[in-house]
Amino acid sequence: MRLLLRPVSCVLAVATPLLAGCGGERTTEPPAVARVTVTAAVTALQFGEAVTLVATPRAEDGTPLTGRTVRWSSANEAVAPVTTGGTVTAGAVRGGTPETVTITATIEGVAGTVARTVAPVPVAALTIAPRTLSLQPGQAQPLTVALREDTGGAHTGRPGKRGAWGPAVATGGGQRA
Repeated sequence: MRLLLRPVSCVLAVATPLLAGCGGERTTEPPAVARVTVTAAVTALQFGEAVTLVATPRAEDGTPLTGRTVRWSSANEAVAPVTTGGTVTAGAVRGGTPETVTITATIEGVAGTVARTVAPVPVAALTIAPRTLSLQPGQAQPLTVALREDTGGAHTGRPGKRGAWGPAVATGGGQRA
């Protein structure tokens, strides 16, 4: 009888670790973020327009990953602020030249970027002062040109020809009607 117990106990000693490995719970780590792609429906915005960006984390093999938290940031919050949800709104660009701003989406320490161009604030009104002149031939009168933006503020720094955007002088000498 002693001989029978020994083979059974040897089989149990070998089989128990194997059986425990078969039925035990296994946990796997989710795939790491290898890169982040950022996309948007438009490449350029004008003052006041908004676009929501989409950040997609991807595994090493390019598979999109889900359930990750995105942290958004803008290289220039005054021109293109971005919300925690990834919505970028075009702010005021001064000086008449479009400005390109880089928006960054960071997921688990991996960053993806996209550049968007913000157009200058449009000119809504042009005022020339004085409104009326009475000049004699050879007389001159300085004029002031003021631009107003769609935002209601004074528009400064707009490039242009002297007399078209800046101070000008009216000179009398034309024919009277």
